[in-house]
Amino acid sequence: MADGKGALAKYVLTDAESETIFAEQIMPAELSHALDSGEFPGSDSSSKVAVLLVGQTGAGKTRTAPLLHQAMTARNPSHRGPAHLIADTYKTYHPAYTDLMRQSPALASPATGPDARRWLAMACSRVAAAGADCLVESACRHPADFQDLVRIFQAAEYAVHVALLAVPEALSRLGILVRFHRGLPEARSRGLPLRLTPRPVHDATYAGLLIAATWLDREGRAAADRVVVLRRGDWVAYKRDAGDHGDDHGVASALLLERRRPLGEQEKARAIEDVKTLEELSLGLGQDRGKEKQALEMELRDIKQLLLGLDPDSNATQADTPDFPELLPLNHARFIISRGING
Repeated sequence: MADGKGALAKYVLTDAESETIFAEQIMPAELSHALDSGEFPGSDSSSKVAVLLVGQTGAGKTRTAPLLHQAMTARNPSHRGPAHLIADTYKTYHPAYTDLMRQSPALASPATGPDARRWLAMACSRVAAAGADCLVESACRHPADFQDLVRIFQAAEYAVHVALLAVPEALSRLGILVRFHRGLPEARSRGLPLRLTPRPVHDATYAGLLIAATWLDREGRAAADRVVVLRRGDWVAYKRDAGDHGDDHGVASALLLERRRPLGEQEKARAIEDVKTLEELSLGLGQDRGKEKQALEMELRDIKQLLLGLDPDSNATQADTPDFPELLPLNHARFIISRGING
């Protein structure tokens, strides 16, 4: 069901309701630490930085974001830290969210999504007007929203840096299962209740990220001053600075290529261990959780099939392996503050 459409339209707040919640609840809770210091590093337009960290659900944004946030804080240690905006968390401010999570959890996200997206844009606009540095996490379920956020910061004369997580479908789908069934922090994301991301949502974000990458290619420097495509563990597969054309054929091509890269030894071992853990968990589910057990087993079958296509020891994988670029570790500080990304 589309966000805020049809039967869900009744949950979309009026402009007045939305603005009141933003002013009275979201601003004090989410933005006060970044906006009430009186001085902002962005008072000099050449120094303002907005970092957009984008990746499908389960890609690993929660692991990369703290390192970027730390680097952004370190570049202006005398100021309060940068604003850190996570798209998903704004849903919790919707008056209907708690009841929906309790009574109809599948509807909670699509019912509250339109207002959450509006609040995220309002938050970005407020941060940009103040000139504070900003880190935004987004799954790109709605690529047009990503474009709008970039434009907000560009219009305010920010340096806009984009980091895209190039994670194969098998690993992000597996990551969603692991974080939910093991109760990891990534499944809660700052105040959200423990939740299992529905498969259609994952697939929409997986496709949306490619649309965002294609847009970055088309817009070039007008969209972002710096772009990196990262593997899990913050390994740089592609980089583009303002004034150059990046490595090889573009952001979208790099994203697609990395989604096909055979797993490294550690990645493969981790995936095998995660699948084994989830299979053991499935065996332990009782008859009262039959539907959950069946859904988990079906998802694991799909994931294992996808993993075969990423197995470096598979003959099929070896026969269809293009030349992959060397992976270099991301220097988070340089990504934030200097033209050189690596080193």
